[in-house]
Amino acid sequence: MKLIWINVFIILIFLIVRVPGFTQSREVKSRVDTEDPDVCCTCNVSDHCQPHPLAGTSGHDDFGYMVEEIWGPRRELEIQGKTFYIFNATDIQIQIITEAIEILPVEYINMLPHNFRVGNPNRPYGITSAGRVIGGSKFCMPYREENIMYESIVFHEGVFTTENKKHRTVLHECGHFFVRKFSVVERMNPEQIALSAEYLANDYEGATTSHSETVAQSFMYFFHQMYFDGNTRRAVPKTVDEIVHQPARGYKRWMHSFVKPVILETSSL
Repeated sequence: MKLIWINVFIILIFLIVRVPGFTQSREVKSRVDTEDPDVCCTCNVSDHCQPHPLAGTSGHDDFGYMVEEIWGPRRELEIQGKTFYIFNATDIQIQIITEAIEILPVEYINMLPHNFRVGNPNRPYGITSAGRVIGGSKFCMPYREENIMYESIVFHEGVFTTENKKHRTVLHECGHFFVRKFSVVERMNPEQIALSAEYLANDYEGATTSHSETVAQSFMYFFHQMYFDGNTRRAVPKTVDEIVHQPARGYKRWMHSFVKPVILETSSL
């Protein structure tokens, strides 16, 4: 028995010393149940909590793991000149994600993470959808531009089969990255904070109740109403002025008066 344990010990030492990234690979996969489901992490350049989307490919094989073993098959997609990596998604799911992203101003597209995936929003490495039919924005705090390749947006597969969630959920999760970039919550005045609190208590059906959810909803309603009629892409988008005269159900007039100036100030719309 003693000889067996000695042999096991020798094998482990060999793997750690001779196999590049052996310990890193195990560390990456072991974090699945310990990360906060709503925020990626406080990232350091050398210690990321999300896998790199190119890990295991030519030129990026020194990470010690294959990202497709963690997130599922990867597809590459280009929208408005930006490359996105879509993981574990069907053709229909990729089409819905594309339809939602491509309506955004190019400045906003450039703020988004490169990585979108279908899986478990409550687990950074979960491939199988589970729990509530929701989406999740996984970003690093505080924000550092060099960490964008480790950020992601994830969707439960049920999002794409629920009629009123399809494009809206994609736009909502994208909205969280706009909220962070422009520090929109910090710009809210006391009246808007009070209206947001009322909205979260009485209207919002999401899992969390931070004011960033209200603002992400505002971005979502604005762009969805401009470019979509239900789940159908408009032949001609509404103008900003047309939106406020016929607000979508759930899109409060105070939301429009709040988010409209932010969008006009920060985009080429």
